[in-house]
Amino acid sequence: MTNPSRGQQPVRYDIRLLGHLDPHWSIWFTGLTLTHHNDGTTSLHGVVTDQAELHGLLAKVRDLGATLLSVTPDDAANRSAPTDAPAGGPGQDQHDETHHHGDREQRSTRHR
Repeated sequence: MTNPSRGQQPVRYDIRLLGHLDPHWSIWFTGLTLTHHNDGTTSLHGVVTDQAELHGLLAKVRDLGATLLSVTPDDAANRSAPTDAPAGGPGQDQHDETHHHGDREQRSTRHR
């Protein structure tokens, strides 16, 4: 039997939760960006080194009592595509989001 975790590359994930987590939780999720979305959800986004780290993050979500909506690998980022490029063009919907990086907060408007 082979070990599937051996040689595994880090993967960028988007973990979506119901509700808006208070920004102070961003410190607990070190290395991930906490983003509030207008639809009343929060995403945790960042690179996860292996399955053990992913399971540890999911355990933290469970311990918070937060409702987990989805865990999605960010395929575009995992193919080394630039992630800061604006998506869409004129006529696309705009979404205001608040990003929390540890003790910093950043507001952005993204086109989709």
